[in-house]
Amino acid sequence: YQRRVRGSDPIYRNRFSLASRQKLFQRTTHQPGYWGSQVYKRLFKRNSLWVTTIILVAFVSETFTIGLTDQMWNWMNRGKLWPDLLKDIEAREAAKIAEEEAASSTVDEE
Repeated sequence: YQRRVRGSDPIYRNRFSLASRQKLFQRTTHQPGYWGSQVYKRLFKRNSLWVTTIILVAFVSETFTIGLTDQMWNWMNRGKLWPDLLKDIEAREAAKIAEEEAASSTVDEE
């Protein structure tokens, strides 16, 4: 039975030595290539993650693009589309009905 002592055990010494601690904190978020390597490790390293990432990115980008183009289309064609025309038609019909009711009420009063 050997007792592992902090200073004498090479495994322990290597794990907690100054060089290993410096290596541990060597790679920070400010170094060039850090984010690229993290993206690679998290999303592209395995084939299953690669395919899942491509599908998710395609779905999100398609949803965003469709929403953006629909908003642009509605903005460029406002006043010409059916919902806008329907509001105008309903407003005109309501005004015509109110006008007819006012005219019929004035006839009834005479």
